[in-house]
Amino acid sequence: MPHNSRDKHGQLAVLSVFFLSGAAALIYEISWSRQIGIYFGHTVHAASITLASFFAGMTLGYLAAARLAGRIQPLVGYAVAELVAAIWALLLPLAIQLFDHPSIQSQIQSSALSALAIRAIVCFLLLLPATTALGATLPFMSEYMSPRRKLNPGRVSFAYGLNTTGALAGVISGTYLLLAWAGVVNSSRVAAGLSTLCGIMALLLSRYDAGSQTADVNSSRSENRQASPPIADRKWEPWHWYGIAALSGFVTMGLQVAYVRMFALVFHNSSYTFGAVIAIFLAALALGSFLVAKLQAWYSAATMAGWSSAIGAGLVGVSPVIFVRATGLEFFDYGETFFQHIVGALFVVAYVVLAPIIALGTLLPLCWKAAAQASNDSPGRSVGNMAAVNTIFAAAGALVASFMLLPIFGLWTTVAILATIAATPACFLLLKQLNQLLIAASLVIVSIAWGTYTGHSAPTLGEGIPAKVVRSWESPYGLIDVIASTQGPRFLVLRENIHYQHGDTGPSRNREYRQGNLPLLLHPSPQRVLFLGLGTGLTAAAAVHHPEVEQIDVVELIPEVAEASKMFGEWNRNLLQDPRTQLHIDDARHYLRSAPQSFDLIVSDLFVPWQSQTGYLYTREHYETALAHLNDDGIYCQWVGLYQLGPTEFEMIANTFASVFPHTSLWWGRVSQGMVALVGSKQPLSLSGAEIQQRLATLPDANRQSPDFDPYLENVPGIFRLYIGDWTAKEQALLNTDEHPRIEFQMPVTYRNQGLLKANRLLNYFDSTLSKLPQNNVIFRPAQGDVLEPPSQRLKMQRSVIARPRS
Repeated sequence: MPHNSRDKHGQLAVLSVFFLSGAAALIYEISWSRQIGIYFGHTVHAASITLASFFAGMTLGYLAAARLAGRIQPLVGYAVAELVAAIWALLLPLAIQLFDHPSIQSQIQSSALSALAIRAIVCFLLLLPATTALGATLPFMSEYMSPRRKLNPGRVSFAYGLNTTGALAGVISGTYLLLAWAGVVNSSRVAAGLSTLCGIMALLLSRYDAGSQTADVNSSRSENRQASPPIADRKWEPWHWYGIAALSGFVTMGLQVAYVRMFALVFHNSSYTFGAVIAIFLAALALGSFLVAKLQAWYSAATMAGWSSAIGAGLVGVSPVIFVRATGLEFFDYGETFFQHIVGALFVVAYVVLAPIIALGTLLPLCWKAAAQASNDSPGRSVGNMAAVNTIFAAAGALVASFMLLPIFGLWTTVAILATIAATPACFLLLKQLNQLLIAASLVIVSIAWGTYTGHSAPTLGEGIPAKVVRSWESPYGLIDVIASTQGPRFLVLRENIHYQHGDTGPSRNREYRQGNLPLLLHPSPQRVLFLGLGTGLTAAAAVHHPEVEQIDVVELIPEVAEASKMFGEWNRNLLQDPRTQLHIDDARHYLRSAPQSFDLIVSDLFVPWQSQTGYLYTREHYETALAHLNDDGIYCQWVGLYQLGPTEFEMIANTFASVFPHTSLWWGRVSQGMVALVGSKQPLSLSGAEIQQRLATLPDANRQSPDFDPYLENVPGIFRLYIGDWTAKEQALLNTDEHPRIEFQMPVTYRNQGLLKANRLLNYFDSTLSKLPQNNVIFRPAQGDVLEPPSQRLKMQRSVIARPRS
């Protein structure tokens, strides 16, 4: 293996550099997607554009380095690429701020087409210098790993596998450590430090290796041809292998999208569980490369690629069977602690994903080997060109799977389609071995049919539940469906990915109306109101019966949820048909940042705080944007489920909220469930009992004869009973910020470690904290004849409801 001065120590040092480079690249990707998402929205479109821009830049880097690799010393070119990536990573936050201009944001809001076009162009330009540099590293490393300028498939495959293993380390360290502890931008700075280290090490190693590189550059073409492997693989022209590389990239990234969607059906979809799926994917790709490095000298590329294609396609086809049997489509609740839960999640993902992706992960390294044997290109050119084709089709695979296959055909059929495409190379590569081809084709067809049938026939409702699915939508965000009860009073439930409910028209109906009515009544005259989140539409529907409201703006992230909400028209008072209502399909935070007008009232719905990137709706920067979009007497209402939080996380949200709003008060939305509202305003709340009583007279929810009667809205004393107290931000408290989205990363740990504010924990927290809050910032002026309960009696009532036994 050593060549001249390339001794084992030099090889080990270079491979260590390539490992660290892979780790840096994935940390960059994780950090940059968040940095850009803050400014352009955390929508699936924005995320896909960021990924496509990342891949497009990498493709240009592959192509550029493919043409330079034979002209300059490989490690010098590699070092320059790493240093360029590091420098641009440090400059990127400043560049993003330059593009974050009101004129650009207003264009993004003007139409869906302009939004996508501008986001794509800006994102591509923002990432281009760094991603091009990162892409250039592979051809330069391939050139270095191949003595005498003839591709060494074993070495290159092993180096690529090690680089992918580094990417795996980057995903794990970035997701589980850096984002939570160092911060978002600081994570990219850590990666820039790794890139700088790689660049410096490569420069030092290039001086050590200069003599041997000179000899390699001067080696003859005839010598290269004499060293070519057996003629058996040469019947395939290079363009055939480029086609296989393209299919490999398309299928692999399409499957990554599909498998993320698959596991979203059973995971709680935190950044940690999402990271688990990506980590297993990278581990499988690395193992596929190592497998090629080990076996490529024993078998022809055509034979290995043909069987890898067939085996991979078959395993992909049957993976829905394995998934359904392993999970039962039940919520994955394994483990008493967070650590146990994540380990369990990694195992179940590996059980489903590892084998098929290992098989498909061999295709790209095998394409390098075969194409290089059939041409006289330098190693860097062969690897760079092939990687460029693979990567650009990988970007296409991710986009097509997200926006065409999954919405049109659904998850299970999408997996079948991708399995069929994965089998295509086998049909050609095994054509001469007809018996083997027929056996492989039969197994693939059976596995695809079995997997598709199992997926489609798997029940999404638990056995014995008196309900049925009345309509479903396959969205880029997952499965959206509406469930109807089949026994007792008729009511509907809106679900996402089987286990998360957006709301219902049964047990939660009064609570959802109250989420809209309470903040509306706390404002003296709300004329323009904004609801962040639509769901069933019941919360925003409260505004329909408030005659003083002139315009109702509603922001919903998922178009299919907006479509589903129309089925709830009987209960949401036909909100979307009301002429005052304007629906905006957008990320709530992005819409608010770019909204040209201000509001009297903004109501932020309940959001699961541990879902990936939902924590950005609880950051200080988001609340600052909200405050800037409130009129002088405006109110911002943040609904929070204590049952979804631990004491530390709730106080972090409350302290973050109160650090922005001059006056913050706490109100119950549902005492028994532990749901509260943080109400922020520029001025202290001043409530006129007489005015509120007049407004209550127009509301069906305040009428005892109405089926939606809410006893807390009957009069001013009833509303007063929901008041808890005032919250003041604690000095030196840790806050939830864009740079440190602590809620998103702390909550899954608290949740899995059984630390949520439920039952006795909620009661103890009420006694120790909530019942002791000051009550000075809300002024009540009761109507004539109304008698307000003293604070001690009101708090006693609240405590008794919390302590009430649950059936």
